[in-house]
Amino acid sequence: MGVRVSGLCIFIGVTAFLVDPAVAYQDIAIPDPETVEVPSLIGGRDPKVVQSGWKNFYFHKQGVSYKEAYLDLFECYKFLPAYGYGNMLPLFINWNGKQGVDRGQSAFAGSGSLIGALVSQSLDRRARLSRMRRCMEPRGYKRYPVAEAIWEKIIDGYSLKSIATQAKIAAMGAPDAEPLPESK
Repeated sequence: MGVRVSGLCIFIGVTAFLVDPAVAYQDIAIPDPETVEVPSLIGGRDPKVVQSGWKNFYFHKQGVSYKEAYLDLFECYKFLPAYGYGNMLPLFINWNGKQGVDRGQSAFAGSGSLIGALVSQSLDRRARLSRMRRCMEPRGYKRYPVAEAIWEKIIDGYSLKSIATQAKIAAMGAPDAEPLPESK
């Protein structure tokens, strides 16, 4: 019995690995790219913008379609940490597009809650950026620097709208900037 169960588990695992993501996500309503507004991305060559590129960037992949980029981003958003839990690995909370949901107790206990409140936003942002890089770069996407004000418009609080905006940017023509170095 144990051999049959193990064989079945291996078969299911291999089958799931070979499934095309487009088939796995076929019930997702992908917004029409014509309805998606993209802010101006000009300024990516400014030395100050390049210097802050480690935290203010967008993804681009030559030859990717809007639909493929949308599905890649949608999948990567699943692995974003919930606010306040950025450094508690391993952690997976299924992303459902709803912001402001109470995630329970603070990750910081006692008097650390005061200090934690001051630094948690920075920790959350770094954790989110790191997860997106680790998910998108192996798929062939390059990061390009952008001014912080534009980055905030693109990200839009990590909403569903931001997935569509980032997908349209990823599928656009060649960026007016040099790519940032890949993470190590």
